[in-house]
This record gives sequence, structure tokens and C-alpha cells, in this order.
Amino acid sequence: MAKTPTQNGPRADAPGERRDCSVQALANASGITYAEAHSILAAQGRQANKGHTPRLDETRRSFEGRFVIHELVRDASPYAAQTLAQFARTHWCGSYYVVIRKGDMVRGTLGAHAVAIVNGVIIDNLPETWLRARVRNAWEFERRLSYTGDLP
Repeated sequence: MAKTPTQNGPRADAPGERRDCSVQALANASGITYAEAHSILAAQGRQANKGHTPRLDETRRSFEGRFVIHELVRDASPYAAQTLAQFARTHWCGSYYVVIRKGDMVRGTLGAHAVAIVNGVIIDNLPETWLRARVRNAWEFERRLSYTGDLP
């Protein structure tokens, strides 16, 4: 299981932006640019330099026609949920937006952190990924094939 830094532009369109893991994870899971992901989440109410958890129904509408988004994990119990490492090993094909529990990363901290997993590779904006953190939510981005002609 490999890990790479963010791929779709390290905030080139939003200098000085912080706490934007959801923007970067959405960009990497869907393959869109950072600027597109930033505008999608801004339309959902994300404020600059503040963390934000995207809403599934609004995100589905934003990607309508390009992706089908499947919800795989929803507010999993902290004891029943897979770790990030387990999730990456069992979901080695496809693109995923994954939210992990921040409390598993830093003791006494509540909240969450978003990462992307693309074909089994964890893509994160932090220098260290907490592989033992529990998965709280996960969405799969399935690219919608365009149909342009008659079938034989």
C-alpha cells in the first residue's frame, strides 16, 4: 500500500488556504482540479480556512452526468469500522473519498480528516497518514461512461 502527496495542485488557486483536506481529497478522488473542488464545496457552505464535510446529496448533484457516487461507509461505529490501511487493502481498485476519525490520530481531539484512495494508493495532504485511524465515511466515485452511438 503506497502513499503519495496531493496530486491535483497544492492550492495554486487558493494561496494561504488551510484546513482544506476535504477540498484536496475531493479533487484527487474525482480527478478534477483543486479550483473546481474548491468551488463545489464553497457552494455547499465551506468557508476559507475552515474544515468542511461535504454533503453527499449536493455532491452527487455537482457531479451529475460525470460520476455516480456510491456511499460505502456511513458514520461507522468507532469499534466496528475498518482502519484506513484495511480499507485501502480491500478497496484496491477505484477512486474513493474517505473520512477518518481524527480522535484516532491525536488523543483528545475530535473531528475528522479526509483523504483520497485511488487504486489502492492513499493520497493525503499531510506528511504522515494515520493508517490505524478508523474510517468514518467513504464514497466511491464511479466514472460515468458517455454514450455517443448505437450499440451493434
